[in-house]
Amino acid sequence: AYTFNEFDFITDQFDVLNYQATFGVEGVVGGINYDISYTKYRQEVDRTYTNDINPALFAAALSRTDSTAFNPFCNNCNTGFSASELSLVGRTDTVDEIETVDFNISGELFDFGTGPLQYALGYQFRDIGFDIANNDVWENGATNFSWFTSNIGDSEGDRNVGALYGELLIPIYQSSDSNAFITAAEVTTSARNEDYSDFGEATVYAALGKVELIGGDVILRGSYSESFRAPTLVQLQSEENFDIEQGGFFFDPVRGGNFSVGRLTGGNPDLDAQKGETTSFGVVYTPSQLSGLFISIDYFDLAITDLIREPNGQGLLDGTEAAGSVTRGGVEGQADDFPTLDLRINNGGDLDVAGWDFSVSYSFSTDRLGDFRLYTNGVYQTKNELTANEQTVEFLGTTLDTRPTPDLRSVTGLTWDKG
Repeated sequence: AYTFNEFDFITDQFDVLNYQATFGVEGVVGGINYDISYTKYRQEVDRTYTNDINPALFAAALSRTDSTAFNPFCNNCNTGFSASELSLVGRTDTVDEIETVDFNISGELFDFGTGPLQYALGYQFRDIGFDIANNDVWENGATNFSWFTSNIGDSEGDRNVGALYGELLIPIYQSSDSNAFITAAEVTTSARNEDYSDFGEATVYAALGKVELIGGDVILRGSYSESFRAPTLVQLQSEENFDIEQGGFFFDPVRGGNFSVGRLTGGNPDLDAQKGETTSFGVVYTPSQLSGLFISIDYFDLAITDLIREPNGQGLLDGTEAAGSVTRGGVEGQADDFPTLDLRINNGGDLDVAGWDFSVSYSFSTDRLGDFRLYTNGVYQTKNELTANEQTVEFLGTTLDTRPTPDLRSVTGLTWDKG
């Protein structure tokens, strides 16, 4: 029929340009440290989609009778025909901008008896906006592309975010005897409030504590923190689109092979904020008798609720995806068992991850060969599961969600520095 030297591969090209500028001032007034800064960030993404055959242009080329007609039954004989005539160029221009103003102060309040009580306060203002402009090829996508059943229009959005935050370092204990079993103890507490112009407000808290033992050779540490992530403007406001994926990238166990599927994608104005809690505790050992040895091990437990994400399409077909949905039938021109995957961004369940972080290293120097450092860093997960719609998916030891999730990950290496 035709060969690849007559029809180029479909090309989806992205040209990305980033700008960032920051300026500010800092200083000390009356024992108070201050800094004020302004940052402007802008990203421009130009998308060009080419070489996808337009049905109307293809039909017109087949029906012509002159030298510019397209003959699908010959090989390299369409000398008067240009394959580019069958393709329209879809263009999308996306602009993201963020302007940020920060004001921070820090200093010491008073002597706590075991050391100075230190503080830090700050305020941040962010103005965030995006603009997505599509040319008329995408605005008439349902007509221009056989696999596309929706038209894509332009979209834009803007929000302001004000954040107030503070941190306090409290020296609870400090021994005057360097050989004491308990050498020092301190606690750091912090809080942050963010107020969104379009999404309400939230306050999160965090605390970190540590105790030094045996002259600082052993450090016991623990932390608790909360997190809050509001949906982005694009996640809330991007248009809903439906297309038919014809590349056979999905295996459908119902139909028993790799076939085309329908895909419903886009944003979700009903998204909730993603919230999280993290708890950790551990120990650090750096013996003074063996300089250069470092050992640390920490247990962590991360719980995220209302996780913001796009469901995994293959997981939906396999029944291992806890969010999203699959519906069959109801698509014009398709069989009753034709699947439509709902891949719209949603609050795709609750994620629980727990395990152990560990690090061991030993550094030493030689007169002739230089400095060496032998190290091993890793994480051993005991839990990694996602729960949604009364279904729990365990990721440990699987390649679900298109990513391998082994119980143990580690890196071991040796560095050498001879200056």
